[in-house]
Amino acid sequence: MITKELRESKFDRFKTGYIDESGDPGKSGSNCLVLTYVSLDERKKVSKIIKRTKIALQRTKKGQIWLNRNGGEIKFNSFPDQNILLKTLEELAKLKLEIMFRAFKKDGKKHQFF
Repeated sequence: MITKELRESKFDRFKTGYIDESGDPGKSGSNCLVLTYVSLDERKKVSKIIKRTKIALQRTKKGQIWLNRNGGEIKFNSFPDQNILLKTLEELAKLKLEIMFRAFKKDGKKHQFF
C-alpha cells in the first residue's frame, strides 16, 4: 500500500526507482526491518557504475567468489575490496538522487513503525 505521504512526495518527478530491504522480514530474524526507496533520473549511469564495479570485482579470485556467493548482487556488507567500494560510492554520490526509508521495529506478531 502506498502511503499518502509517498504519493504526494517529490519522488514522482524521477524516472527510475529502486527498492531494497535490510533485515530479515521473518518473525525470528532481526529486530528491525528497513525498507529503502531510491529514485533518480540517471538509470543508465547507475547501470554503468554497477557494471564497472562487477567487472573490477571479477578481476580477482576473492571478488569472483564473493560476487557468486551473493548471486551477482552488490552488497555493502563484507564487500571484498575497500578501494572498489569507495570508488563505487563516490561515483554514486555524484548522481542526483533522493532517498526515502521506513524502519520497522519487529515485536513478535506486530511491526511497529518508527
